[in-house]
Order: sequence, then C-alpha cells, then structure tokens
Amino acid sequence: MTASLVGELGSAIKDRFVFQNQLVQENQLLKAQSSTNQLELLRLKELENENARLRQALNFQQSTPWKLKLARVIAREPSNWWRMIMIDAGSSSGVQPNQPVLATLGEAVLIGRVLEVSKWKSKVVLMGDPNCLVSAVVSETRSSGVIQPMEASSLDPTSVRLSYLSGGQQPLLPGYRVYTSGMGSMFPPGLYIGTIEESIEGEYGLHKEARVRLAVDANLLEEVWILLQ
Repeated sequence: MTASLVGELGSAIKDRFVFQNQLVQENQLLKAQSSTNQLELLRLKELENENARLRQALNFQQSTPWKLKLARVIAREPSNWWRMIMIDAGSSSGVQPNQPVLATLGEAVLIGRVLEVSKWKSKVVLMGDPNCLVSAVVSETRSSGVIQPMEASSLDPTSVRLSYLSGGQQPLLPGYRVYTSGMGSMFPPGLYIGTIEESIEGEYGLHKEARVRLAVDANLLEEVWILLQ
C-alpha cells in the first residue's frame, strides 16, 4: 500500500513538473510571438509613414515650378551634428555646390545649402551654421536682414538670429513669418524660413535683431529636396 502511494505521488509530481515545463515553454512562445507581432506592427507603421511622406513629396514636386531632386539623409556630421547632413545625391544627379536644400511643409521651406559634392553623395550645411547665411525679409513689415547663428552657447538647433534689420521702428511681433528675400544669387525669393519669436537688441543697441524659430527641425528629416534650378 505504502509503495503504491509513493509511486502515485512520484508520478503526480513528475506529471506536474512536465506540465509546468510545458506552461513555461508555451509562455515563452507567446512572448516571442507577441514581440514578433509588435515588430511587424512597427514595420508596417514605418512603411505607412514613409508612404505618406513620399505622397506629400510627389504632390510638392508636381506643384512647384522648380526642377527638384529628392534625396535621402544618410548620415550626420559627428563634429557638427546639428548643422551638417549627408545626402545620397551627388554630381551624377545634377547636384552642385551652393544649391538650396528644401523641405516641404505645405510650401517650400529652406533648410540649408549644398556645401560639398562627390559623384554619389553631397554634404549639406544647415540653417544656423556660420557657413549658411541667408538674406531674409519679414512678410508683415518687409523689414530685411540676415539669418545668422545664435550665440555659441545656444543648444537649440531650431533657433537662429535675424540680424541687421531694416525697417526703422516697426515692431516685430511673435508669429510674423520670415522668408528668403532673394538678395544675392544663391537663394530665390519666397522660400519659407520660420517665424519671429521675439525682438531683441543688437550689439551695443546699434541695430535691431529678432530671434527666429525655424519652420523645420532639419535633424528630424529623412528626405530633402535639392533645388537644381
């Protein structure tokens, strides 16, 4: 009798152990399947976002009078992370130094210019870098000036200065829109830059300045447009 009970108890313990192992394995399989499903959902979401960007890009290309080249951002400059990007289009696609580089936000938005070109890729310097000064005009007041970097201590890649402003005593109010003025031969007029955040005193109070919030954070872009002509 005792031997029989011990045997039955041992068999029950063994069955329970096997059952627990099966539960653990099934749980692991479910977790793996859940992770796979989540990755697939993320992949599908990324494809959906990419398709939306490309549809917007196609609409932009069809509505503009310019000859444009769409390029992907493939790298960022380690020594100048906020102000330099590398794109997958070069001289073989008609890209040349100093061509404007754009994003689309319902309208053409200037983000920088082509700095260096090789056959298959190009380096782009972004707004806010000392190598990308831009003549600009405030739409509401027609005050003109030059887009320059913020002070060296600024860590905000989407903020720039509009310096050497003309226009006398006209107030520059937050929300006023800033565009390229077309002065010089590099940037055509009417490219959207950003909006006035605040009016500030220039050095020694000799001229007016304004802080401008760029319309686009170029560091978040995955595709850009090169304005070929």
